Amino acid sequence: MNNKGFTLTELLVTIVIMGIITGLAFPSIRKLQEENRNEEFKAYEKVLVNAAKVYMDSYNNWGFDQTNDCRNIKVSALDVKEYKKNGITCDSSYVIVNKDTDKNLSYQPVVICKKNDKEIYKTDTQEVCGNTYWIN
Repeated sequence: MNNKGFTLTELLVTIVIMGIITGLAFPSIRKLQEENRNEEFKAYEKVLVNAAKVYMDSYNNWGFDQTNDCRNIKVSALDVKEYKKNGITCDSSYVIVNKDTDKNLSYQPVVICKKNDKEIYKTDTQEVCGNTYWIN
C-alpha cells in the first residue's frame, strides 16, 4: 500500500510548530512597529522646529520685546500639516521659542500624540514658558 499525503499527526505537528513560531515573532514585530512610529514622531518634531523658524523669520521674531523671553507656538499657527495617521493625531503639539540674553532664539518641540483620546507619545523633555504666551 502506497500512501500519498500526510498523516493527521504530521499535519498537527506542523500547525503547532507554525503557531509557536508565530507566537515568538509577534512581539518582535510589534516592537519594530512601535519603534518605527516613534521615529515618525521624532521626524515630526524636526518638521515643527523648521516651521517655527520660518514663522519667526516671517514675522521678524514677532513678540519678543526683551531678552530671556519665550513664546509657545501651537501647531495650528504653523504652516505645517497636522500629523494624522491611523487614528493618531498630534494636534496639541507646539514649539517653545526662547530668546536668551544674547538675543539668540532656541526651539524646543513638544509633540503630544493621541489615539482614541489616549496619549501614546509625548516628547521626553517638556518646558513651558513662564509667561505662557501662546501663538495660535
